[in-house]
Amino acid sequence: MSFEYPWMLLLLLAFVPVWLLFLHTSRRRQERLNRFADTALMRRLLKGDSPALRNWRFILVSGALLIVLFCAAGPRIRGGKETVVLNGVDIVLAIDISNSMRANDLQPNRLERTKLEVARLLQKSENDRFGIVVFAGRAIPQLPLTNDKGSALSVIEALSTGDIMRQGTNIEEAIQIATRSFGEDGKARALVIISDGESHEGDPVAAARELAEKKNVIVSCIGVGSASGSTIPEIDNYGKMIGDKLDENGQKVITRLNEDLLQQIASAGGGSYVKATASDFGLGQIYGKLQGLNKTTTYLERFTSYRTLVPWLLIGALVLLLTETLLPEGKRK
Repeated sequence: MSFEYPWMLLLLLAFVPVWLLFLHTSRRRQERLNRFADTALMRRLLKGDSPALRNWRFILVSGALLIVLFCAAGPRIRGGKETVVLNGVDIVLAIDISNSMRANDLQPNRLERTKLEVARLLQKSENDRFGIVVFAGRAIPQLPLTNDKGSALSVIEALSTGDIMRQGTNIEEAIQIATRSFGEDGKARALVIISDGESHEGDPVAAARELAEKKNVIVSCIGVGSASGSTIPEIDNYGKMIGDKLDENGQKVITRLNEDLLQQIASAGGGSYVKATASDFGLGQIYGKLQGLNKTTTYLERFTSYRTLVPWLLIGALVLLLTETLLPEGKRK
């Protein structure tokens, strides 16, 4: 069960003081009666009066009102299922989250601009499946291929350069992990690497070539950063910038875009290379080219609609009110 307006459930708390007031009033009434006469005399004087019936009336009326307030939250259950056929592209995004991605030669910085552009792509895509791999000195899978754009957006929003302690740019391992995300069969499959390509490890060019030849996966790259380079802001544990990153000699570290490496990776993977700029990040260009591939067919089961429970609950409330009106005024004499 779920609720269309879950915040309306707070109205149910209004009945707590009502119940407390009823209990207090009943207790005070009994105390006053006990002071008026002894128990035997009160039974004769109040013959026909029934505290039990009075309690039941309150329970039935308050129960009906509780049901009405509960209905205000819009209780509902899921309806039937349907199988949706989707024809789209399987895309794994390999995103560099090394410290150099904090450089601000792209505003607000390389990583935040990447997150913004990826989120835009996810929001406008329809039938495509996305997976996410992040890497610095090592690579970590963050999201398997999925049609759940909400989950993908949540992962992207949470990315930070502090997620991987080991620094570097291990594009080769990112490619290897992305390889596991793709099944053995499939037509339209692509890996998009978003990185500055600096301080790389291993042989990412050979890994991209192997992925393209053995898995039929297109490997494209987006270069973030500038050839002239930029300093790397140093961040403390509270997320506050405390200056620029320094090397062991006390000199400011300059991070530069390694376009040659990223171009070689894209060429070996049969894909495209685009340099991100302030006006065009390049992700849209690469995505547009991938839409020309023969699409992969996937089947997705989803719930078609919700069925409201309000009519049935209101009938229950009406039954409680009718029952209250049918109760006798008191015990038969």
